[in-house]
Amino acid sequence: MTQRPTTFGDVRAIAQGEPSAALWFELCGALERWGDRRELEEVVVPYLSGYMDRWPDDDRVVPDRWIPRYLSGELGVVGELPRKLFMVSRLKDPGVYASLLDATLTTNLTRLFLGWNHLNSDRIIELSSRDTFSGLTHLSLRGNSLYRRGVDAVVSGRWAAKLEWLDLACLSLTPKDLEPLRHVAAMPSLRHLDLSQNNLGAWVRFRGTVIERVRSLNLGGVELMDEGVRSMVEGCPAMRPRTLDLSSNGIGDAGVMALLASELMSDLRELDLNGNQVGDAGVRALVTSPKSAGLRRLKLRGNAFGLDGVRAIAQSPHLSDLVELEIHRLTSEATETLARSETLPSRITGQWR
Repeated sequence: MTQRPTTFGDVRAIAQGEPSAALWFELCGALERWGDRRELEEVVVPYLSGYMDRWPDDDRVVPDRWIPRYLSGELGVVGELPRKLFMVSRLKDPGVYASLLDATLTTNLTRLFLGWNHLNSDRIIELSSRDTFSGLTHLSLRGNSLYRRGVDAVVSGRWAAKLEWLDLACLSLTPKDLEPLRHVAAMPSLRHLDLSQNNLGAWVRFRGTVIERVRSLNLGGVELMDEGVRSMVEGCPAMRPRTLDLSSNGIGDAGVMALLASELMSDLRELDLNGNQVGDAGVRALVTSPKSAGLRRLKLRGNAFGLDGVRAIAQSPHLSDLVELEIHRLTSEATETLARSETLPSRITGQWR
């Protein structure tokens, strides 16, 4: 069925609507159906530009079907509207990689996702040297083949000054590979760092790295163990994240005690300990400590605690502000204990009623 041509009224209604990802893709479809290219570029796009500040960059994605024309520049001024580009698993084709290097519309991007492309350090060095990526605030490189040279290029590249969000997960990085993170002055805006699923162990002994400044830190699955947690809090005493993911690290009660003995939890709002080995004693220490009072999200699924730990959670005077609590599958008695809690907020106890 042939779609009718887009009218200016259609574009105006979309532009003035409540911004969302779905409405953004509706807008992209409307622009594709515009009949007069000159009118599109000289009237429609300038009109839309006046509304684009209302739209979050996270919604303004380059549609998959646009990507070839986006990289070639064929989209013209229409290609200046998007802010987010997914190139996951697309750069294995040398021609596509070359097109990305030479693209000029990428100067408008703030978010670039380059995961799972077999990119090595040499290619990261090439990409990081391009002025066309200097506006990036969000960069994902997960699942590639970076080593120390690649990490150094990320830290010192043209994009480094504005980066706020950096994903270096699943890269098989070792502590040696992360030495460039000592160059903290190179990424002054960085607030989120994902180092999950790397081979880091006790790398966090390093003092003076960006880890001390970020507000959201993902260290899930990096083989920390209890000793790594102790190294982290002792080696980075200034670290004050609001979100901390320590899932799947073999952390037990001793690791929890190390967290509580530090100042790390002073600003913490979200703590993920899923998939560890925390027992009743560790859970009791955590939830009875005043340092847990700031938590909004607490994830404890897949640990070793039982009914005693659940009782400690249900009786805690410090978890009244929780909006999310994750716990592994419970016995009927444990479920009833949580449902009857007089200290947990109703939005939490209601899950077990």
